[in-house]
Amino acid sequence: MSDPYPHQSPEAATEPSPVAEENAQQPRPARLAVTLDAALAMDDTYSGMLEVACLLAEKAAAAPDSLSHPEQVVRTLTTIDCQVCNGGWLQWLYNTESSRLARSVRDLRELGCVLMADLAQQALAAAGIDERPTEDDQTKDRLLDNLTERAHATLEVLNSQFFAFAEDFMSIARGYILDHRNSFDL
Repeated sequence: MSDPYPHQSPEAATEPSPVAEENAQQPRPARLAVTLDAALAMDDTYSGMLEVACLLAEKAAAAPDSLSHPEQVVRTLTTIDCQVCNGGWLQWLYNTESSRLARSVRDLRELGCVLMADLAQQALAAAGIDERPTEDDQTKDRLLDNLTERAHATLEVLNSQFFAFAEDFMSIARGYILDHRNSFDL
């Protein structure tokens, strides 16, 4: 009898699908270039800050050590927002380098995002990750791979709290950028 799910067979997994090949050949639409000033002027602060997140990510990808301190602080917040909105605190913990995790709570407090800092601190504690940069990424991943059921439950509660709290962190970050505008070269 033939496999009723050929897309799940090892042979099928090694052969690209015709749709995947066609999509790979199609040019990807470029993200519209938005300047920092245009992003800050958007009526929807959240959308504007997502544009800022893209600008920061592009700058960091082009030259990893090129972000100013204020740019790094805002990138911490936008990274947390993007990761937690997409996959919860556990995704943020997995997808963020240990050195960035270690400074996250401090960065959030510098921004004035006290509630977000408290949630991040609790997520780090639930995972057993120290706020000081003591773990390398492999050690961090081992800690995350071996979380207890209680730690997973705590992270789920923190996910719910993230979506329930009323701190307008993107407006706070926008104000921080405006206060430190000369430190943002995007």
